Amino acid sequence: MANWIKSALSLASVCAFIIVLDAAGDIVSAVAHRIATATPETHLASETSNSF
Repeated sequence: MANWIKSALSLASVCAFIIVLDAAGDIVSAVAHRIATATPETHLASETSNSF
């Protein structure tokens, strides 16, 4: 196989790998965001009633 074809294929492989890593980062970020927003926030309620 010619050297220029090998170079073109290796460059395309590197570009595809970078795109896959970018997509994986976006997926991990979206999952982490969904996990962070899925847990309800707990607020401490103060006792406001004066009844016994």
